[in-house]
Amino acid sequence: MKRSYPNSTPTRPRLFSNIPLFLAACFALEVGFLLTPFANAQSEVTGAIKGRVVNSQTNEPVVGAAVQIINLETQTSTYTRTDANGAFMRQLPSGRYKVTVKALNFRDYESDRDQHVSFMKTTSFPIALEPLTAAAVPTPMTSTPERDRDKDVSTPQAGRP
Repeated sequence: MKRSYPNSTPTRPRLFSNIPLFLAACFALEVGFLLTPFANAQSEVTGAIKGRVVNSQTNEPVVGAAVQIINLETQTSTYTRTDANGAFMRQLPSGRYKVTVKALNFRDYESDRDQHVSFMKTTSFPIALEPLTAAAVPTPMTSTPERDRDKDVSTPQAGRP
């Protein structure tokens, strides 16, 4: 004979009783894993250095200049190039940096003081490169073996006209 209990409600098996709690825990873990790279990126990049490189005589932008930014604590270097306006910008972790700039037909530049990068700040400074003098600029070779083969390129000897 089957017994019937009045006022009793059917119960779910225990296996399925904690599904909402299980799903909430999985969601929290997934969100944590997804946000971890953003937290790391924020701790690594906190500020920036930007500048504009110009010709010291004409104030024209120096396009394509190589900019090296050296972290003075870790001695690691970051590289970039100036754009069509002579501008550059690099996001960096907080710290002290030295900036060097090299461009064809200009004297190399090295910052004479440390550039400080701090949280959520952009350190900005202009750089004026001094052009090399005509004597210091290497000139391309104008003669070629093909052009010179019909010429007498021997040096005159003493006593010969």
